[in-house]
Amino acid sequence: MTKRELSQLGDIGREIKQNEQRLSRLDVLKSDLRAWNAAPGDGAFEMLCLEKQLSGYRWELYSHLQLCLLEYRRLQRFIALIDDSLIRQILTGRYVDGKNWTQVALQVGGGNTADSVRKAADRFLKTYTE
Repeated sequence: MTKRELSQLGDIGREIKQNEQRLSRLDVLKSDLRAWNAAPGDGAFEMLCLEKQLSGYRWELYSHLQLCLLEYRRLQRFIALIDDSLIRQILTGRYVDGKNWTQVALQVGGGNTADSVRKAADRFLKTYTE
């Protein structure tokens, strides 16, 4: 596991929310299209084409959302399974909660400084990149 991978947690979390909102808007749009219910010969073919396009776009969004969720869970599971409580708190504060190193040091307490928690995280992660 690398710092780069873990730093993606916040971005992936935001991406998940954005995709969920897009899916919700697409569902509203699709139900609006169905409510329109054009009569045959009065734009029915165009409406059918739009519905197919929306369905395709929805499937792409849904598939991407599932991939994001898998990656998000993988990264969170990595942190959750760390045996060392201090390291788990440090990585959670930094990568899950998105805090800076000073905020992480204050959160874990124990007289830790921003540099000490950063170095502890770096040392721990270095064992996974070698």
